[in-house]
Amino acid sequence: TYINTTFNINAGVPTTWYGDVTFGPEAVVYIEDGAQGIFYGKNMVVDPGATFIALPSNSQIGTGRIIFRENNPNYPGYPLQQTLNGGFTSGNHPSLLNIEIDNAQGVSLLGNTRVTNVVSFTKGHIYLNNFNLVLGSSATLSNYDVSKHIITNGTGVLTKEGVVPNGNFIFPVSIANGDYTPATVTNNAATRSISVQVKDYTTSAAIESTFVTKGMERTWQITSNIAGAANVTLQHNSATNTNGAGTNESLFNNALAFVSQQLTPGVWSQSCTGSNGGSPISINTGPNFILPTTVDATAFFTKKTVSCTDLMVTKTVNNAIPTVGSNLTFTIIVKNNGAADATGVIVTDQLPTGYTYVSSTVTTGVYNNATGIWAVGNLANGASATLTVTATVNASGVYTNKAAITGSETDPDPSNNESIVTPTPGTIQANLGVVKSVNIAVPIIGSNVVFTIAVNNAGPNNATNVKVTDVLTAGYTYVSSTVTTGTFDSASGTWTIGNMSNGANATMTITAKVNAVGPYSNTATIAGSEADPEPGNNSSTITTVPNAAMVDLSINKSTDIKPISIGEEFDYLLTVKNIGANLATGTIASDVLPEGLTYVSSQTG
Repeated sequence: TYINTTFNINAGVPTTWYGDVTFGPEAVVYIEDGAQGIFYGKNMVVDPGATFIALPSNSQIGTGRIIFRENNPNYPGYPLQQTLNGGFTSGNHPSLLNIEIDNAQGVSLLGNTRVTNVVSFTKGHIYLNNFNLVLGSSATLSNYDVSKHIITNGTGVLTKEGVVPNGNFIFPVSIANGDYTPATVTNNAATRSISVQVKDYTTSAAIESTFVTKGMERTWQITSNIAGAANVTLQHNSATNTNGAGTNESLFNNALAFVSQQLTPGVWSQSCTGSNGGSPISINTGPNFILPTTVDATAFFTKKTVSCTDLMVTKTVNNAIPTVGSNLTFTIIVKNNGAADATGVIVTDQLPTGYTYVSSTVTTGVYNNATGIWAVGNLANGASATLTVTATVNASGVYTNKAAITGSETDPDPSNNESIVTPTPGTIQANLGVVKSVNIAVPIIGSNVVFTIAVNNAGPNNATNVKVTDVLTAGYTYVSSTVTTGTFDSASGTWTIGNMSNGANATMTITAKVNAVGPYSNTATIAGSEADPEPGNNSSTITTVPNAAMVDLSINKSTDIKPISIGEEFDYLLTVKNIGANLATGTIASDVLPEGLTYVSSQTG
């Protein structure tokens, strides 16, 4: 059908076309409100000179529409997909009043097309097919969703004219069937036209396991005829429409995102698959961010899925305050916190100048002590591996030791990719202690006492050249001594112990006689070659309080015969007692017989 004159589409009985239709340059098409022009044909062509207007009577508002419908009654099953060449170049004409897509196979543009009022969807898509679809200032889109929207495959662009300040418009676009990627733009500038195109630069993935190896990327190019700010919200599949929710939405919302303007990239947001899905992403662009279409490489917004692994390294040391010349052990533990398996994992742990390498062990991979490279290799999600490095502490150098981890995949949390320990080497220390005690605190002058000297090494290191000095003061005279370790010189009062391991103990006893004159305070002092972190326990003093011997002697004399005759014998009984605290020595009892008595005999007992 070729129409190149005035043509009416009236309400009531629909106007139908069963074959191709061309509107010529002289065509003026009046469409009455409520009218339907049903197109069953294959190709519709509109010449740039054609005009479509509402019927100029009865206060017409332009609700009549042309419907692209499948299932041609004259040719069942034909056509599979319809085409439309709207003939649009610039200005306001030609512009179809309203179109409805009611073809499951969709409508493919074969030329730029403009619509004045409404584009509605019953079923099927509009395929831009390298051409542009322009919506007038009053135009709207209705009834679109994941199964019916505008596919901007190739270089096709969807443009909305007359977006007012603070006005927003949803561009229901995608790159292919079932791959819904709408963009919502809120205009923060003067009234202007805004254009959106979405592209795919890598293989699309339908399920999450596929994306790990293939990836998914969506890039929107959003431009305008006037530079200015805007709010942009992007999503993959509908976050609110149940028909659109699916694995692609999850993949997309968890992907990396960034924006660039005029080839200058700037980080927008970044997240990895499985970390925070479920919401669309948005950005408030700055002044003049969306630039005119005449500027090359204008505002691009990109979301791209990647395989992410959160690698973590933790480094510890078994001795934070080592001694110079001693060995210490660094332990490096790496873990893959997911969500994907990690490949090409490498840990760099080069010993600094403050240490000399001794040995190392690994649970996975190979460690090269010359380069400090631990080639871990592959590390599954949730897996860990351990490296231990034993090194000698040098007298000088750098003691800060760092381990850093990298892998082939993107790491969303670089904060745990390094771990640093800084031991603080010092001199060798040995905490030597001595405790002195005596068996009798209040001895008797002239008696013997036993001093016990107990020493120990509380570490943290072994002690060498250990000596205890214990010179008896004038209140005592040396009798004998015993030692469990080493030798004691009583003349100098030096107990030479020698070496004492960390945690070792030794004991010496000195037996001495208590002299009548002091002093009686006696001190033992310990020392070794190493620094002692606690000098307060390096000496111990004991003081005895000697007393003179104390006795309480008594004597009693008695006889058992009271009347006595001259010449008769009888007995005297002398009883001597010591009820004092000490032993009485040199005791003498005197009993001289008076006149009138003659000594016969005596006995003691």
